[in-house]
Amino acid sequence: MKKKLIMLFVCIAMSLSLVACSDNGKKVSSQKTVSDENEKTTSAESTEGEIVEEDGMRKEPVITDKELNRSGETGPIKYNLKAIQVSKLTATTDDAADLLQIEKDKESALVAIDIEIENTSDDTISIYPDQGTITTNTKEQATAEIFLSDGLGGEMKGQIKKDGTVFFILKNSKADDINKITYYVDAPHDENFDSVGDDIEVELNFK
Repeated sequence: MKKKLIMLFVCIAMSLSLVACSDNGKKVSSQKTVSDENEKTTSAESTEGEIVEEDGMRKEPVITDKELNRSGETGPIKYNLKAIQVSKLTATTDDAADLLQIEKDKESALVAIDIEIENTSDDTISIYPDQGTITTNTKEQATAEIFLSDGLGGEMKGQIKKDGTVFFILKNSKADDINKITYYVDAPHDENFDSVGDDIEVELNFK
């Protein structure tokens, strides 16, 4: 039963695809937009999402940007935060609440960030975006939910690319209250565990 719930939640949590696992999803007509430090807003097409209700879990997107594209470099690693979605998340059954480790019937926030990383060197470099941390204007900090994320972290043996989605659950925040998220990842390191770049810190502001 727990395995089934985990697989189902992975399905509905893949919110950046904006395709619900259920045919009963309803379109969200109004959401916040995302801005960068220069207050550039997203297009209307980037703010679509679907309400999903399945097996004791409910997800309602309030912020979606499929064209976020916040890129940078740290040492030999290039990274791009391609997309983000922030959703209201509610567990309506005891099983779902236990799986997500949140309080039943209490609204939490789900943050999903779609990320691409590239090792531009011939060396083996390790970096762990799926063990990153976020902080918010709601004064909450959360580490990535590794069992949901796409195995984005680890060794990169030479010039390769990886992409995946990293998920965070904010147990004490409401999605509607979030207007700022800062994402942190520790610096990449080489095979000797020596740092080969700087820590990643990306600030995202919402309108």
